[in-house]
Amino acid sequence: QSHLAEQRTIAAKIHLNESIARMKELFKNAEYEKVIQACVEIEHLSPKNFSARMFRKKTLRTIEREVNALSLKKMEEETKALQEEFTKNPAEFLRI
Repeated sequence: QSHLAEQRTIAAKIHLNESIARMKELFKNAEYEKVIQACVEIEHLSPKNFSARMFRKKTLRTIEREVNALSLKKMEEETKALQEEFTKNPAEFLRI
């Protein structure tokens, strides 16, 4: 039984190490949703795993930055389009 328990422990550590390597590879490939899923899986296996916590925070910050950049870009495009429309026909716009 002790040998079987040792094998299970070794198998769990191997699975954990493979999951961490996969998580790092997913982050490098910018597959952020999958990184979050991998972090949840790793934290399920090892609740106090530093790598999973670090990558989860890093991934969430990266996603937030990308969303903010896309939002800003969209707002700039819309502003430019509205300015062009305003110069063509200012009577259609209301001043507040």
